[in-house]
Amino acid sequence: KAVLNYGNLSTETTIEVKNDPRLEINIEAQKAVYKASKQLETYQSTAAKATKQLAESKEIAEDYLKALKEKDKDTYSNSIEQTESIIETIEDKFALFFGKVDERQGITSDPNVSVLERLGTASYYVSTRQNGLTSTEETLIKNAKNDLTNALEQVNSFFENDWKDYRSKIETIDLNPFKNIETIHIEN
Repeated sequence: KAVLNYGNLSTETTIEVKNDPRLEINIEAQKAVYKASKQLETYQSTAAKATKQLAESKEIAEDYLKALKEKDKDTYSNSIEQTESIIETIEDKFALFFGKVDERQGITSDPNVSVLERLGTASYYVSTRQNGLTSTEETLIKNAKNDLTNALEQVNSFFENDWKDYRSKIETIDLNPFKNIETIHIEN
């Protein structure tokens, strides 16, 4: 429905969008492509949730690391090591989704394909198919789902085990910023 307003005049009409009549369009193929695209969007959304949770956890760990170093490096050396280790583990989990950062110069390639690369490739192939999905797209979707499932299992295992243990240990540390207050008097 299109509405055109000009001053205090108004007109409206209903518009029907149709495919190009010069092309033979298979409606079932279009529906299959649409359904696969929506499925891949769901996978991408799930990956985004996992990486957001990892990012929030990394931020918490970095804040604790900073606070522990400011408070007393020697007293909290064990907790500092645990926090650095947990941050490193989170970085490894990020690498499952985004791939590892390669510091080398020039054109480089990581032999390990990340989850987002798999999802991106599958999305591209699916979105460019006008005559329906082929076995190639189905294989790409299956591989993306398998990699995402594997990455989510690792992330969930991390949060259920490593993160839970780390959190319980860190929560016992008193990082109270307040110092003992003494009464101040003028000396005669």
